[in-house]
Amino acid sequence: MKNSLLTFFVMLFMMPCFSLKAQIDYDTYFTDNQLRIDYYLYGNADTVMYALDKLVKEPKWGGPRKQLIDKSNYGVYYFDVTLHDSDVVIYSHGYCLLFGEWQITDEAQTTNKGFHESVVMPFPKDIVDVTFYAKDYMGELVEYMKITVDPNDYFITPAPKLPYAIYNVYGDYPVDKAVDIVLLPDGYTNLEMGKFINDCKFFVESLFSYEPYISYKDRFNVRAVMVPSEDSDISMPGEGIYRNTALSCSFWTFDSERYCMTYDNLTMKEPDKCLTTRFISLQTQRNTAVAASITLTASAPRATLFLQRSSSTSSDTALQASLTNTPTRAQQTITSTSSLGNQTSPHSSILKANGKTCLTKRPLSPLL
Repeated sequence: MKNSLLTFFVMLFMMPCFSLKAQIDYDTYFTDNQLRIDYYLYGNADTVMYALDKLVKEPKWGGPRKQLIDKSNYGVYYFDVTLHDSDVVIYSHGYCLLFGEWQITDEAQTTNKGFHESVVMPFPKDIVDVTFYAKDYMGELVEYMKITVDPNDYFITPAPKLPYAIYNVYGDYPVDKAVDIVLLPDGYTNLEMGKFINDCKFFVESLFSYEPYISYKDRFNVRAVMVPSEDSDISMPGEGIYRNTALSCSFWTFDSERYCMTYDNLTMKEPDKCLTTRFISLQTQRNTAVAASITLTASAPRATLFLQRSSSTSSDTALQASLTNTPTRAQQTITSTSSLGNQTSPHSSILKANGKTCLTKRPLSPLL
């Protein structure tokens, strides 16, 4: 009897291990490539609709190969990948979107608007179903779009090869064991690429000046894609300043002079094809400031911090302050300096989707 009980408990504890291993085996379900799903979100403060744009096959998957199921419960938006016509989940990810922030603005009360968005996932070996969700007010997932992906579909277009040079700023660690950060410039002309490189070095030096980054320096790769702009500087619509830049970044996002962002999701994604990537940093320059926007490529939740550069303060004052005031956990590393004046913070808002009320929370994206 005792031996039977012992055997039962040993099997009971071993079952989750066998189950987990059987569920998540990267090589069983995916190739080394990456699938990007481009889509649109349309709506206003009260409604939202999804519409598929296109599927793109990219050269290399830059995300995790072991932790394929997202159990963090981060983000208002979520998608999962299941084996076709089954409920077996082989990949999932939660995220936040600029669209969710826009829905709490005054403009969204009277205007319908569309946002282009993207998610990425490992490229499947067999037919899969991809389902998109948003959380309701109680935090429950509500389904809004489901597509079937056949890896042999000839309408899945290969990513174009782009002619931009790559500068290795820091690290050369294995892709599957490191966080890959790509720095994209905006407002730097061909003649200012040297300044961009110096700003990238400053970014890295500042990032690895604090924990937990110091302890995890061997888990990061940082590279820059040398994308020149026609004009120097970036747009400041509130001051009547408009520039022709590579990524169309602009301050005065949502009519907030401090908020630097780009609505041009597709243009931002294209230079990223040059590298395997988990995070993108948009590095923009103004006459006295450099702004870096960290963007999770899996779905583009954005957290923006501004590195103020002026003669009256140390060049790294703003970034050091941001990192110092940030929680030390790797899951909560970058905070947003974006502001909507007297409106509710973009990290907590109410979203009404297809007649359903959703609670929008924007937790910070995990870096590790």
